[in-house]
Amino acid sequence: MTGQQQKLDRLLKLCREHAAAETAGDVDAVMATVSRKPIYEFYPMGYRITDWNTVKEYYRMSLVDNQMLKSRIKVVGPSAAFGDQNTSEDIHWFGKNSLVARDDLAALDDDGVLRSLRHYSIFSLDGNLLSGEIMLTTHFGAELMRPIVSKCYETLLGVSIIV
Repeated sequence: MTGQQQKLDRLLKLCREHAAAETAGDVDAVMATVSRKPIYEFYPMGYRITDWNTVKEYYRMSLVDNQMLKSRIKVVGPSAAFGDQNTSEDIHWFGKNSLVARDDLAALDDDGVLRSLRHYSIFSLDGNLLSGEIMLTTHFGAELMRPIVSKCYETLLGVSIIV
């Protein structure tokens, strides 16, 4: 096995560990996969988080505190956040040091209508850990995430607006 293949295998293993920890709501296990120098970007919201403790707080607010959001999200097909194991159908591209994964979800909007959304994540390596995640989602996905990310921006260090 080449060094490049080993790197991609490590990246895929980390992504699966990261997703499983998200599914379990285990913030410490999620953060065990993340570099101490993370870069998280959220599009189309335009936020960047570069502080490890703030990323941890983002996950705490997303996975533990936000039961309302989790109750609204439904799995659509084999690909879904809060349960995604990044199967081969979900991985759309491998780069030298990164991969792109897709999540297809549905969530209840404020009127109780089930709406679909698609979410792409770009994961890269920083040594033996994930350097972070660049998340691109639909506008509806952004509506669901905005309250959490905005709260991080308003109250925590290491968050900036990038667009």
